[in-house]
Amino acid sequence: SMEQFGILPEITVAARATNERQPGDIAAFLKKHCQRADEFPRTPKIALLGIAFKGHPPTDDVRGTPAIAIFEALKTAFPTGDFVAFDPVVQDDALRELGMNPAGSLQGAFEGTSLALVLNSHSAFASMPVEALAGRMSTPGVIYDCWNNFMDRPIRLPRGGEYIALGSHQRAIAG
Repeated sequence: SMEQFGILPEITVAARATNERQPGDIAAFLKKHCQRADEFPRTPKIALLGIAFKGHPPTDDVRGTPAIAIFEALKTAFPTGDFVAFDPVVQDDALRELGMNPAGSLQGAFEGTSLALVLNSHSAFASMPVEALAGRMSTPGVIYDCWNNFMDRPIRLPRGGEYIALGSHQRAIAG
């Protein structure tokens, strides 16, 4: 509506374009990163954590959630992937309606997973015992955190485990 007054919101337009590119950029980065691991499975189990539009304050609203776009981009990047989803608030039926297989629990989502993505800011993810959950993953296992929950403290993942936070692709933390 600003354009009708001769104002072009260049910063807003650039920020929007960057946000819209994120799902594809994340999927492309993870595909390239995981292909470098010799032992990364051909049919990886991939866990999507936090499907609701936002985690704080907690909501079960999935309208407009970026998790859907990331899921679609990941399905293209990992066409043989076995995808599971977990959200502390979103009901399993709602996950199924989005084409996602409910994991049932946070621990279940990590069980045998090759790649786990934290997609919203729910407190369950910020406070999760990341080291213990990483021990449930297959090896190699990658935790990709879109919310940088663990960048402010040292974490020790099991051998073959790796933590990558959005924006820190050059500073990935390996176990």
